[in-house]
Amino acid sequence: MIDQTLKPIKLVESVALNYGLEVEEFPASLVTVYGQIVNLQDGAGNWASDLHFEHVGYISRKIRWGERFHDNDYVEWIIRGWTIDRLEHNLNVKAIAAIHSSIAGLSIAESSGEEIAETLFQWCEEKVMEGSAICDHAPAPAAAARSLYEWGLEEDLAGFSEHRLFSLSQVRKARQSSGTFVTMQDADFGPFTRTELSFIEEAMKSLVSITAAERAAYYLARDWGLRPIQMALLHLSDFGRDELGPYVAVPCAKGTKRSILRRAKNNFVKRYIADDTAEAIHQQVPFALEIARNMRKKIAIHTGEKRAAELGTPLFPAKGRSDSRMLRYCRDPKIFQYALHCDSHSISKMVRDLTWKLRIPRTTEPSRESEKYFLNITAYRFRRTKGTSMVLAGASPEEVAEALDHVSVDSIKFYFRYNLELHDFINRVHSESPDIVRAVEAWQGRLDDMNVVLPNEIKIGTLGKCTRGSACPYHPTVSCYSCQNFRPSKSADHRQALTDIQDFQTLMRDTSTGPISQQLETAIHGAKSLILAIEHEVRGPNEAS
Repeated sequence: MIDQTLKPIKLVESVALNYGLEVEEFPASLVTVYGQIVNLQDGAGNWASDLHFEHVGYISRKIRWGERFHDNDYVEWIIRGWTIDRLEHNLNVKAIAAIHSSIAGLSIAESSGEEIAETLFQWCEEKVMEGSAICDHAPAPAAAARSLYEWGLEEDLAGFSEHRLFSLSQVRKARQSSGTFVTMQDADFGPFTRTELSFIEEAMKSLVSITAAERAAYYLARDWGLRPIQMALLHLSDFGRDELGPYVAVPCAKGTKRSILRRAKNNFVKRYIADDTAEAIHQQVPFALEIARNMRKKIAIHTGEKRAAELGTPLFPAKGRSDSRMLRYCRDPKIFQYALHCDSHSISKMVRDLTWKLRIPRTTEPSRESEKYFLNITAYRFRRTKGTSMVLAGASPEEVAEALDHVSVDSIKFYFRYNLELHDFINRVHSESPDIVRAVEAWQGRLDDMNVVLPNEIKIGTLGKCTRGSACPYHPTVSCYSCQNFRPSKSADHRQALTDIQDFQTLMRDTSTGPISQQLETAIHGAKSLILAIEHEVRGPNEAS
């Protein structure tokens, strides 16, 4: 039975007595990377039930703290010490949650610190290996396991070694960039085409229900691919105009150090914006002032009008906050300046909601009353669009990384691989016949080599994969060639599939008309264009059409 009532002082005494360590008492409170004071213990010397704090610009966070994480005192002491360190220096809440949710399952039969360190290393190695199989950006369990072991090494705990930390760092995620590479070519999550951007802008101009905030967020995302967190941190005072035109001072938010700085004076980069972007921001200003004015009235109840008036006005102010959350901002001078800011997820949602609000039909499928049949709009698609356009315009890796607020060029290499191959291919295609051009454009970015089948994909025999994520409501293998979710394999026998569909069409010709007949015609056209596109790619640039 796990002792749920072990006080901080008792835990320290147990570790010192049973493992021979000279350890300091746990502090009564910690100071987060943003300067907020969070109580670790209550007035009676027990653990606080929860750690409630602000992840500034993102969201309010709460970590369960009053119950034990592990039944072994030494592991319990390690987990709490590491958690406090993370909150004070990094605030990687996903990593903390990953360790807290799984550490209880670690079985400890050993009695010495060295033996426990050995078992903990094996557990960390297992978590890192699990993360290496995930085609996702920085899987939390893997990053958290490395961080936990590194903390033990820095604390000079018995049994923790640099060699083992190095071995954990050498495990790399299986083809991490492959998932990104596929996304770059995806019709739902890849970069927008110029045509799609023009559709979005025309729809926004004609739709009266589009708000000024939605327009401002769209144009900022279009111009510089700003992250939602960067937009959430913007003030009205960050916008201006000089002899070169309108500009915005954008706060950097990527990387541990720059992320912590938030709105520090030296953490801004000047970005020039288009005139229509400046106009959209100008239209948002009166709404931002009105929302901020209402919020200041609520803040003044806790701080007085003079202090509330000192707050700068965000471009996207929060429209409301709970009393408890408002008090956290008002009582802590280090985070008070962010009391009016909205959370980044509200901006992400605002941009995502444009998908359904604008209802722009996808060019490759007829419009239906489902979000899947409309152009998918997300903030990160604009970032991929910005990176793509810069590479095609001849920008260097350093320039792309700097423009997209990345700390190194490692994070943007996939833009170059994707675009150089695509640029070559498209140049080659446009010297060919119109039929080939149309075929290649129809299947551009959807061809697959079938090496990796992601969790949300379904394998369709030898023909390819489906990204629908659910059972197909149509006729599989027949309707695939007219479906946007189909990712055909380059090596599949699509000619035989075409023959099968044509045979099916012959069978149905005398017994069915209307939708089925039309669907078969569309599928046959899609199969023919796919065969044409694959043959063109296989031929290469030097062979005649």
